[in-house]
Amino acid sequence: MIDALFHTFYDCMMTQEEIRSQNHMCDAFTTVAEEHLSRKDYFAFEDKVLAYTSAVEKCAFKKGFQLAVALSTAK
Repeated sequence: MIDALFHTFYDCMMTQEEIRSQNHMCDAFTTVAEEHLSRKDYFAFEDKVLAYTSAVEKCAFKKGFQLAVALSTAK
């Protein structure tokens, strides 16, 4: 459930320009990485980067969400 909530907030909070910028940076990194790594190594590296990024995003969202709830319920 928290994954679905995260993705909903993430999609709503990102402007189209921010999404394009992220995609551009990702494409630039991918192009360089593919030039220097074998296909097998590239996909292994990509899996590790995606797992790390996902964990960081979820942690940041959880902390932010907890803070928002605490601030909105504070007296």
